[in-house]
Amino acid sequence: MNKTEDESIAYGVIAVTNSNGSEVRLILEPWAEEVVLSPDESVDIAFSGPQGGRMEVEVKPGAVILYGWEGSILSIKPLTPARAPSPST
Repeated sequence: MNKTEDESIAYGVIAVTNSNGSEVRLILEPWAEEVVLSPDESVDIAFSGPQGGRMEVEVKPGAVILYGWEGSILSIKPLTPARAPSPST
């Protein structure tokens, strides 16, 4: 049985939130794409690539590094932080 193209591709989205009280760098490797997440800021990381690969995550002081696998594509999708509604007067 032959695999279809969709069956041979892994894909998904993960949310990353900076819960620290200070900025954190989010880095995608091997592309060296980098964004700075402010406190309470969130982004989605969309990924796709050949089945059998795996994304690796390294956490360092002030930085989170995501490593794609051979043939993969990772991209950062900014999200608007949730905000509490303003009190009505």
